[in-house]
This record gives sequence, C-alpha cells and structure tokens, in this order.
Amino acid sequence: LLKKADSAGIKMTPEEKQQLYAEFKQLVTSLWQELGIDPKQLADSARSVPERERLAASRIESYLDRVMIGQAQPISVPLPVQSILSEKYKSKVYPAGVDRAVERAKKLRASADSARAANQPRSQVPLPTPGAQAPQAAPPTPTPPDNVTKQLRDTTGRSKTKKP
Repeated sequence: LLKKADSAGIKMTPEEKQQLYAEFKQLVTSLWQELGIDPKQLADSARSVPERERLAASRIESYLDRVMIGQAQPISVPLPVQSILSEKYKSKVYPAGVDRAVERAKKLRASADSARAANQPRSQVPLPTPGAQAPQAAPPTPTPPDNVTKQLRDTTGRSKTKKP
C-alpha cells in the first residue's frame, strides 16, 4: 500500500506511516493468535527454534483438521497480509497435494461422523437411515358430506346421479 501510494505521488506523514505499520502488525498478531502460533505462546511452550517450528506446524495441522471436520471456521486473511505474503514467498498448488488433502478430509469427516453417531443417545423413535427412502403413505380418501350428490356409473359407462 505504501509503495502504491508513493508511486502515485501521494505523500504520507511519518505518523500516518506509523499508523499503517501498527495496523498491519495488529492484523498479523491477530492471525497468529487465532491459529495458536503467536511467537510469545510458542516461546512459552518450546525452547529452541526447531521445537517452536515443529509446535507451530502441529498446531496448524490440528487447526486444518478441525476445519476439515467442521469444528472450526476457516480464518480470513486480510488483503494487505495476502499481498505481502505473495510478494515475499513463492507458492504453487500441487494437484497431488490437493488430492491427498481431499482424501484426508474425507477420512476425518467419516471419523467425526461415526464418533458423533456413537455419542448420540439411543432413541425410542426409529430414525431414518441416511440414503433410505421413507415409506409413502396412501393419500387419504375424502369422505363426502351426506348432502352431496353421489355419482354412480352404470354398466354402460354413463353417469347417473343419486341423492343420498
């Protein structure tokens, strides 16, 4: 944002720049805290840099697993953070990795669904099984009131009316 403003000839005061930097830092810190990888939290739990990296990776994996089974909502990465990350780091989507993630998500969902079903209390009322069609009841036969003319068919197919 600062580069775009500078290239457009917009001059910012040092206070405005400091405010933008502070807001950006707050965005990043908020994302770290939502993911459980705030450097302060990691330093409390792991001593060395490799240990903190492993801990952060395991927390991210755990978070993604919870997202896949519907226990957590995906977080939204604000546009300024997205643009900085895309400038600083190269990224590429590997189809094999996506396929592997989809398979893992299916397994996690199936596991979560079976655990949820096992923890559900038994019901006295029979519940429909997924995929099974419910039996269809016959439509009720209307009973005409006594004062309505009844139609009768004779053997020739002609209609006769008869009052009750």
